[in-house]
Amino acid sequence: MIPGNIFGTDSTDAFLFGSMPVLYFYLSLWLRASKADKEPIAALLAIFVVL
Repeated sequence: MIPGNIFGTDSTDAFLFGSMPVLYFYLSLWLRASKADKEPIAALLAIFVVL
């Protein structure tokens, strides 16, 4: 369905493009969070980036 491959296969492309809104949500949540809440959100972001 996706014309051409950016990252090798259609499924990889779809997964990466599908995960971008989730990453954007957590990043915007982290930017708006209080100082006490930033640490746990940063831990979630670190785990998400590794996966």
